[in-house]
Amino acid sequence: KAKKYGKEFLALIEKYVEENEIDRPTDFVVKSVVNKSANKVYIIQNIDRKIPLDDIADAKNMELSELIAELEAIVNVATTPDNAPVCLAQAARWPGMYAAIGIHPCDCQLYADPVAELDRLRPWLDDARANKIVAIGEIGLDYYRNHATPEVQKAAFRAQMQLARELDMPVIIHQRDAHDDAMRIVKEFKGVSGVFHCYSGSAEMARQLVKLGW
Repeated sequence: KAKKYGKEFLALIEKYVEENEIDRPTDFVVKSVVNKSANKVYIIQNIDRKIPLDDIADAKNMELSELIAELEAIVNVATTPDNAPVCLAQAARWPGMYAAIGIHPCDCQLYADPVAELDRLRPWLDDARANKIVAIGEIGLDYYRNHATPEVQKAAFRAQMQLARELDMPVIIHQRDAHDDAMRIVKEFKGVSGVFHCYSGSAEMARQLVKLGW
């Protein structure tokens, strides 16, 4: 990816810097930097590898509370209505933990009708603030693994984008090898934005997303 798209992304960054007259590092918004805690670095690296939090804590002989304390804040993502209760219970227990709930494209295969399964998420989403839910996700399309057919994935994706629009909530999108369909659906739901947690598109697609408010 770096070889294929690196120059394009650097050009995009350079253009952004010039257009916004960014002259010095203090003009950049930096959310946070990793402190010198080796545990914190280890935790973040393994979260990026999608290792369960309990397993990360066990590997370092830590209690889950100690692991959470190493982080400023974390969004714990549920990928199905079935694991959402665990995600929400953990968010309720730990002050620095928040939740996102949805149906991951790779998990659409688990249900005869993934769209109908969204009704199980609605009661929690209707009281999102009390449940510490900050986003709908992960949602999207994955044509690399293709555990569910593209049509099933697209139906679930659209239904969850519509839900995000109704509830005025951000989304966490997983998009892998489904660039055209993902962009087409995103453009159908103007005003809905968030993050692409998994992104395998081009620099040009990234430019389009920025223009759309992502």
